[in-house]
Amino acid sequence: RRPQKIQAETVTRPSPLLNVRAAIQSIPAHQGPGMEFPVTGNITADIPLKIIGWTDRWFRVEPTDKGFDRNAVGPLWVRNDLVLAQPNP
Repeated sequence: RRPQKIQAETVTRPSPLLNVRAAIQSIPAHQGPGMEFPVTGNITADIPLKIIGWTDRWFRVEPTDKGFDRNAVGPLWVRNDLVLAQPNP
């Protein structure tokens, strides 16, 4: 089965911004919101993330750490049950 394109209107923008971290040592980051999308890399628990959108059980995130070297191309999507909320700085 091929990944479906996500329409922009299906992604909700959170307000206010919420920061999260991986709930375990390392979590997979997918190219889209679903297990059928390829994994672009792993995100470790020491990397703070900002939620920039979501759909269903998936968060679209970007690292807030300026020193994070993301080798992945495109958006980063993680399952919402694999992250923990963090206080905003």
